[in-house]
Amino acid sequence: EAANDWRRVLELSPQPVPANYRTFLALELVHSGELDGALTQTVLVKDNPHISAGEQYNLSCVSALFAVAVRNNAQLSPEKRAHLVEAHIADALRWLKGAAAIGFFRDPAIRDSAKTDSDLAILAERDEFRKLIDPDFVKP
Repeated sequence: EAANDWRRVLELSPQPVPANYRTFLALELVHSGELDGALTQTVLVKDNPHISAGEQYNLSCVSALFAVAVRNNAQLSPEKRAHLVEAHIADALRWLKGAAAIGFFRDPAIRDSAKTDSDLAILAERDEFRKLIDPDFVKP
């Protein structure tokens, strides 16, 4: 339902469509399993130089969820699956780095939320992820 609401927002939006509208739609589409539509929205905002830290965080969530969807896609060969999972994880981490560079994780509440965000679960055990959201992280 939320994806349909965001589609309607885009239809009624002035042009060009604000990046945050496309980002919210992409997140809703990936949650509803509409991966092609989510990818389309992500591509439309990826080169926008004015993407906020929050939008970058949400795009990281979209990329992480793509990685999960690919990992669970038994129709792909194991090699192709592994390659695509790593590519989507790299995208997710790149978006998170962008958000971090703007100061998104300065707020302890945001850091705590990111640590438990189910959308980012595939990243949780990666040192690079933990370094981004936890300034006190020391590799064990």
